[in-house]
Amino acid sequence: MWLKRVCDQADQDGRIAKSVFTDEEAIVRFGVGKNMVSSMKHWALATGMILDENSSKYYRLSSLAKKIFAVDGLDPFSENIATTWLLHWQLAGTSKLETSFKTRSTTWVLLFNTFITADFSNKDLLNNIYKFIANNARKKISENSLQRDIDVCLRSYISLPKNNNSDDISEPVLAELALIRPTTSGKLGFQRGTRSTLPDGIFDYCLIIFWQSLSKDLNALSLYDICHAKGSLGLVFKMDEDAIAERLIGIGERTGDLLIWASTSGIHQVMKKQGLGGDEFTKLAVSRLESSYNE
Repeated sequence: MWLKRVCDQADQDGRIAKSVFTDEEAIVRFGVGKNMVSSMKHWALATGMILDENSSKYYRLSSLAKKIFAVDGLDPFSENIATTWLLHWQLAGTSKLETSFKTRSTTWVLLFNTFITADFSNKDLLNNIYKFIANNARKKISENSLQRDIDVCLRSYISLPKNNNSDDISEPVLAELALIRPTTSGKLGFQRGTRSTLPDGIFDYCLIIFWQSLSKDLNALSLYDICHAKGSLGLVFKMDEDAIAERLIGIGERTGDLLIWASTSGIHQVMKKQGLGGDEFTKLAVSRLESSYNE
């Protein structure tokens, strides 16, 4: 619901004045405290629902936000778990890992795309991410700031002890996806599975977005890349090759054979229909997204 509150601030041209988050009416406008208003803006930017295009006065509502959170949108009040999976993808899914420190969801990207140990502690995650950022970011980030970001990230998937820096707005959003769990060693670990609550439409949408991020000119995408490449569905959704392949077997039927699953001579891949590309490929992604809310 909090994302809709942000999206509702857009004018008819899809612009959101930056002042709505900072002026004297912000607390009344959003119905929350000052810190939570700032947090709502952060999450809307991090999930790509609003875009900062270097304007001094405005943010812009993304096409995805309009599709989901408009008055007549697919799920304006975030009642469908399809939206929860989509928000997780928006936070953690990217193939451009080398520039991920520029995003507002660096911790999500690095946690799901680079952390492959069976279990991990908060400190393990801190060290891993701090090292990556130290080697890639141009400006130094304090350990305390990074620790707060890690706490917020982990709390969005699993209940952890609260502290004064807790960002409660994130807590209930992603826990139902069951992606992270406590382990018997007292640490945390990824919980892999077939993702029965992940709609085929969201799976297909994310597959196409991932495909486009690699190259719009690729006519085929290997099962290996779909499972193991940075920003892939296998890493972001924590699905193994069997679970991914099971989904892909039916992709031809779901897309009217615009995409087909081919498994011959030990080569497993998804192939595009000849000539499918550009705007038509994007339209297919949107169509599959929309179908998720009818499954």
